[in-house]
Amino acid sequence: MFEDDGRIQIHFDGKPAAALRQLCKGAGFVWSPSRCAWVRKVTARAVREARRLAGALPAED
Repeated sequence: MFEDDGRIQIHFDGKPAAALRQLCKGAGFVWSPSRCAWVRKVTARAVREARRLAGALPAED
């Protein structure tokens, strides 16, 4: 998760599964082809949603 240009960016290695894409959309993030990331304007609520979403992601091995 990164903050840049007033946007929170979430990057994945490759295209995430449909269920994960739905989680991102449900948290208010949209796909940005130019950034190759899911993005949302930085607000207090957006930060909370990003943290909640990060907690819902499967752990990396």
